[in-house]
Amino acid sequence: MTATITGTEPVVRLDAVHKTYSSGDSAVHALAGVTVGFPAGSFTAVMGPSGSGKSTLPHCAAGLDEPSSVTVTLAGIPWRARTRPN
Repeated sequence: MTATITGTEPVVRLDAVHKTYSSGDSAVHALAGVTVGFPAGSFTAVMGPSGSGKSTLPHCAAGLDEPSSVTVTLAGIPWRARTRPN
């Protein structure tokens, strides 16, 4: 499958990203419904306080972390997190 990248479409897009971690008896919601797109050639900074999901967002986009629910597309092609070697 191939895709043509234009200057207007995001090369990476995340739709309604949710990531929840277990913390003892409670759940920590690192990301709650985040939608973002990154156009080709753009520079984006993600800023926020400690524990706000800044690292979790690119980990989900790169497939390094499995989101609880999300649609990730790279150049318009659906992408799922890959299994990392042990």
